[in-house]
Amino acid sequence: MNDSGGAGMQVGDAMRRAEEARQKADTTRRAAEALRRVAQGARHLKAVAERAAAEAREAARRPGQSPEAAEKSQAAAVAAEKHCQTAAARAAATEQRLRAAEEKAERTAKQAWEAMLKANALAAWAREAPPFTLKDIDSVRSGGAELASAVEGAPASSEPLPDEDEQSSEAPDDTGSNDIQAAANDAPSGLPNWRSPFPRSAGGEPLFPMEP
Repeated sequence: MNDSGGAGMQVGDAMRRAEEARQKADTTRRAAEALRRVAQGARHLKAVAERAAAEAREAARRPGQSPEAAEKSQAAAVAAEKHCQTAAARAAATEQRLRAAEEKAERTAKQAWEAMLKANALAAWAREAPPFTLKDIDSVRSGGAELASAVEGAPASSEPLPDEDEQSSEAPDDTGSNDIQAAANDAPSGLPNWRSPFPRSAGGEPLFPMEP
């Protein structure tokens, strides 16, 4: 027979951990989406710089220029090439930061998904109503997956790159993931397999109601 008081505390703690994980997943997802827009802008600026550099090189090779005009067009080509290299390096750095942000968003989404399943499993074990619906859980899981597989092509942005301080505030680190794992390790005996996509109690009942 379950200790109702102790079980209620475990359920409440699991709910708190799951809600914190869900909020963290939402924060990292939004940070990755913001960085995706910045990366699109950096790719656009790189393409513009490449076209400008190609045109400047073509102008510098144009025959029939006076010595003064040839000198100016050559200087313009050199400047355009340097600008192109800068834009390419900036775009590459942004892409790298974007990949890291997307991986972090996927990771925190998975942590939130597992924490919500754990909370529902604990609620079923304690014979309480599940705190999270299938819609809640699926929205967290699909959010991370959609971000990683999103088709590019949104309107490009020329907004400046955030500095490192802004990035750290937009996408917090993984502090708290150990707490989520600890909750899983502290599961009471007899707890059903909460990592299953459709976990059920020991008696076979679903841990959360199906929704229309």
